[in-house]
Amino acid sequence: PPLCPCPPPVPLSLSPRHLCCPLQPPLVQAIFNRDVEEVRSLLSQKENINVLDQERRTPLHAAAYVGDVAILELLILSGANVNAKDTVWLTPLHRAAASRHEKALHVLLKHQADVNARDKHWQTPLHVAAANRATKCVEALVPLLSTVNVADRTGRTALHHAVHSGHLEMVNLLLNKGASPSTCDKKDRQPLHWAAFLVPQGFPSLCFLSVLVPNSPCFPTP
Repeated sequence: PPLCPCPPPVPLSLSPRHLCCPLQPPLVQAIFNRDVEEVRSLLSQKENINVLDQERRTPLHAAAYVGDVAILELLILSGANVNAKDTVWLTPLHRAAASRHEKALHVLLKHQADVNARDKHWQTPLHVAAANRATKCVEALVPLLSTVNVADRTGRTALHHAVHSGHLEMVNLLLNKGASPSTCDKKDRQPLHWAAFLVPQGFPSLCFLSVLVPNSPCFPTP
């Protein structure tokens, strides 16, 4: 049967509706404005630091998305829940990885963010970083993991997502960090199958195949 696309990764950005919604708490609005002094002022007025928006995102989710390190530090030191989950179980660490904010990711990790947290698709921050071409985030996450071959709900690893996103640098990085090119998802498809599938769509899949095939035990070197 024809391959079906991977489930969509965490989006790289929130929609304008979420950024500009007047229902956003004042603290979140200040974070999106990158106004650290206003954030500090609101916190001094006992603004709820873990207040939830309509999708159960906290101010720390917003700060991780924006990537403002000063605001992140301020929120965490003021008691923000570093592992809060929204309606789809995304944590601030997922958000930082999705937005490619490696400095924000380092701050969250320093404050004990759960590197193995899973969203409703069972995707960890590593899956999200791989899907969104966040190479620096992957480099920060991998040393903290027991394996880079953890599977999401569909059985796909970070390498599956990296191939599907068409990012050769990420594929090479994950292979160098021990990713298995022979791991099958729940439909028995390896990353190699995804590379072959993407050829008609204009991706440089021959480059992917040249990288994946020598690393696959299915194609031993003579």
